[in-house]
Amino acid sequence: MNLHSNSEDEFHNMLIFQWKGTYIRPHKHLYKPETCHMLEGKQQQILLGDNGEVIDRANLSTNENIIYRIQSNTYHTAFILSDYVLFHESKPGPFLFDEDSIFPRWAPNSNQKEIDTFMNNIFDENL
Repeated sequence: MNLHSNSEDEFHNMLIFQWKGTYIRPHKHLYKPETCHMLEGKQQQILLGDNGEVIDRANLSTNENIIYRIQSNTYHTAFILSDYVLFHESKPGPFLFDEDSIFPRWAPNSNQKEIDTFMNNIFDENL
């Protein structure tokens, strides 16, 4: 749910609900950092380098790491640990469509078997 007026706004606020098993294809925003503020549930944020190597992970919930900032030009995804998550995301606008999110070639797009293998390789269940 967008809390900003339209895609042209200079600052974007969104409430995001995702079910466990939702795939967030790794992507980056060249010039826009973003902040994730947990409201319900638990997820693991995963930051990735330009070649897909994990550079940072953090479990987020309302009990630990309630806020997490992702710097601009950093590939990121999330692995949902609870049945669902609800979080507030904020970042600069405007939304630039295809220029706003950059998807790497190494990130699977729609093949479920490739997605499952990829996510299981970067997720750390011991964190």
